[in-house]
Amino acid sequence: MTSAVVLSIALALSAAPRSCMALQTWVQQPRYQEVNPGEEVTLACVVSDISGKCRWEKDGKPVDPDPIKYQWVGSPEAGDCSFRVLNAELEYDDGVWQCQVPPTSYKLGDSLISEGAQLVVRRKSSHCLLANAIARAIVLYFYTMKVVG
Repeated sequence: MTSAVVLSIALALSAAPRSCMALQTWVQQPRYQEVNPGEEVTLACVVSDISGKCRWEKDGKPVDPDPIKYQWVGSPEAGDCSFRVLNAELEYDDGVWQCQVPPTSYKLGDSLISEGAQLVVRRKSSHCLLANAIARAIVLYFYTMKVVG
């Protein structure tokens, strides 16, 4: 093809009415989840007809993939923007997460921002810690009584 033909095709496509172009839409948004400390959790985010780049925010601040902490689960280029949180920690991971994709173009205005999805990193309750301490003390007491007595 000549460059004139390629340019003509490009101009024709760019002039196509909005109704002829596929807009980005949600297939799946992240949802409320709970996770135990040290475990991993996947925050789902799937977009059809994606053209922008996925990004994640926690409590309104951007979060980038990191090989030891945050990883893409699928292929963001194909629309699977799901994000895996490894070794969940209350201090860093507990909060409201959002998946975002910028618009195809400023004219289409099809940017996507998910509803905030709360990720709760559970804490060990103090009564469980106390119960475990009491159980250990009882076992130690009876063990000592058996050996000494």
